Amino acid sequence: MEPLCNSKSGGSPELRSAIAYIHLQSGNLDSAMAHLEVANSEPSIDPYIRTLNSVLRATVYGEWEYAQKVLEASMNGASEDVQQVIVSGGATTCD
Repeated sequence: MEPLCNSKSGGSPELRSAIAYIHLQSGNLDSAMAHLEVANSEPSIDPYIRTLNSVLRATVYGEWEYAQKVLEASMNGASEDVQQVIVSGGATTCD
């Protein structure tokens, strides 16, 4: 799947997120974070996937309070609130 990300299309945010999840499961944190960063920088990314990516990134780096804020906003159901937490939150690499 990695070659699809290196093609002219660059891979969709969903594809990059899926590859990042595989890298996370295999313990390859550097590659996972690189894919999450690129995926979350795409304007076309689904807000739900951006939320999940941001929470995963935060938990990998032990940013528990930030992950909690994002999850709480997500559980309250307002997509705009979740995105605001992500934009203004503490995670810097993947937002």
